[in-house]
Amino acid sequence: MVTVDQGVRSSLLLGIAKHSPFIQDLYGVPMTDRTSTWTTRMRWLVVVGYVVCWVIGLVVGGPPLTPDADSAEVTDEFRDSPTHLIFAIFVHGIAAVLLVALGRSLASTSTSGGVITFAAVAAILSLVQLAGEIFLTIGPEIRLASVVWQLICRADGVKMLVLAGLIVLVHGGHFRGRLTLTIVSAAASISLLLSGIGYLNLNAFLMEVTTASLPLLLIWALMATAERVSEMPSAKVAGIGR
Repeated sequence: MVTVDQGVRSSLLLGIAKHSPFIQDLYGVPMTDRTSTWTTRMRWLVVVGYVVCWVIGLVVGGPPLTPDADSAEVTDEFRDSPTHLIFAIFVHGIAAVLLVALGRSLASTSTSGGVITFAAVAAILSLVQLAGEIFLTIGPEIRLASVVWQLICRADGVKMLVLAGLIVLVHGGHFRGRLTLTIVSAAASISLLLSGIGYLNLNAFLMEVTTASLPLLLIWALMATAERVSEMPSAKVAGIGR
């Protein structure tokens, strides 16, 4: 087996980092002005895009169905309101892709694997929801439409639990000691935990917690991104030129 000396590996990493803002950021390698500006812009582009997708989805509006809606109600709602598909594309499609990028953006060296995994699992669950909503909108009429709808709701519950775990991981890896962000992180993760349990059990009361968990999630994402940008390694501090 070929082994690589620690010093050689470090030299290789630093060599790659000179040309990769991703490596520079993840491993805390001081950035040049150009890569620092590029990374900052990408971070904000990702989080603003994620928030905008949700805002558009909320403006368009999702299906106002209860978990116990029967198949006829589910079918009629999706067939009579094609805007529900627009909602799904933004909040369960585009937002899912941006969520993975957001996880990468907020990951630290110690938590990158866990954070990116949690973000990817949440994104996959969103895409499962999107597939179900597409089926209910344009697929054949089925007597089990209510079952599909309940599966979509339960997938949402699992996703909320995953997002709560994502927030805890990100906070533990980066932001301990930031009082305001700690409070927002705690509020967002607890509300996501409660609403996730509600959606898993199709409990209408706990599902109402979603009205608080979504705004808290979006506020957390913006605040965490701002904090992450503020602590990026600086080329000027390290005395590194362009």
